[in-house]
Amino acid sequence: MVWRAVLLVMLLLRPVWAQDIPGQADPGFHVALTAWLADDEAAALPELARLAQGGNRAAQVLLAMIDKGPGLQGPWLSALPRDARVALLRAPGGISGTSWMRLAAEVPVAGLWLRLWDIAAEPGIVLEFASLGEPYAARVAVLALRSRQERRLETIAAAPDFPPAMRFALWEAALPGLGLAALAARALAEAEALPQGDPQRAMAGIEDGVARESWFETSQVGAPVAALCLALCPETYDTCTAAALGGVGGYRGLGALGSPVEALIGSRDYAASARGRADLLRRALLRWPISGRAGFMARASSVDGCFGAALAAEAARY
Repeated sequence: MVWRAVLLVMLLLRPVWAQDIPGQADPGFHVALTAWLADDEAAALPELARLAQGGNRAAQVLLAMIDKGPGLQGPWLSALPRDARVALLRAPGGISGTSWMRLAAEVPVAGLWLRLWDIAAEPGIVLEFASLGEPYAARVAVLALRSRQERRLETIAAAPDFPPAMRFALWEAALPGLGLAALAARALAEAEALPQGDPQRAMAGIEDGVARESWFETSQVGAPVAALCLALCPETYDTCTAAALGGVGGYRGLGALGSPVEALIGSRDYAASARGRADLLRRALLRWPISGRAGFMARASSVDGCFGAALAAEAARY
């Protein structure tokens, strides 16, 4: 069990490269953020809204991300009338309010998110997020560009800042001048250079057996699953990680999990928080319409009963 204690310490370490956002040193913001990470929306969101209305950029950026992310919206917020939710999460203006991100646009990470939300976003934005110390945003940028059938990811593929966790997106792209055989050969060559247990290796046809366990224990992208299973299902950790991976939609789903703003919440801190665990469970549930969730939870329980019970408990909160 020593390695699990070491892993828990790793999950609590905050990266040091994230840039500060104006307002994050405000004691009021710290109190509100702490409450939000504890999944206490009733205490956190009104205070964040008050700070945002007073010009606190950190509160504005966080509220904008919560507004954009259904997985970040817990039961207290979801139960509010629409007008009350808009008043909490958005700046005044327009028919349905205005994203606080627009008012915070001079903050580098805010400006990048605004550009990514524009359908005309260029592939280079992936590297800009990465160089800013925002790994979650860099991964989401890759996924967004792939969903838009962006063919120019190849132009940044060799850059040192390209997220290693997203190599698979290059293998799946319809790259100019590469036939299926050449693309498969490239995928295999790149996958062989990845650490054993990295799920991307399996995507390229390489099977590592039980080595997947060590990947969850050490990988940043696997940290949300590891943290949840360590906290809720330590006795069935191995089957819990398998059930959770399937629950979020496999490796692609993992890429869309992480701290919404690394500069405010280190990814390891977020993964180990009550809000981070709820985020993973809610995203797994949101993959299914309400009519299909009972079947999904039953299938998850057949892999790991503890993870299935966690899903059921999260569903019951809404």
